[in-house]
Amino acid sequence: CFAGVYETGLSATSYEADLGVAQPSAVITWIYIIKYVAPIIANILYFIILYFLDLEKHLPAMQREIQMRHQAEAEAKKELCHREGNKR
Repeated sequence: CFAGVYETGLSATSYEADLGVAQPSAVITWIYIIKYVAPIIANILYFIILYFLDLEKHLPAMQREIQMRHQAEAEAKKELCHREGNKR
């Protein structure tokens, strides 16, 4: 996915492989943005997402829910085994 965006950006800024390092300024700017600006923006977004995640607040309730599901499954299996035992 990222490679497609990178290649599209190079094409849109008139990148020409034959020019080597003598690329148009738009190409140089695009490479600079991809190399430096994009990771900074991505890290800022990661920080914002993780800041509002509040996993510590929700984790105990999530663990209780999982434990209740496991207990319910175990009881259902035990009841099923008990029913099958009575049939024989």
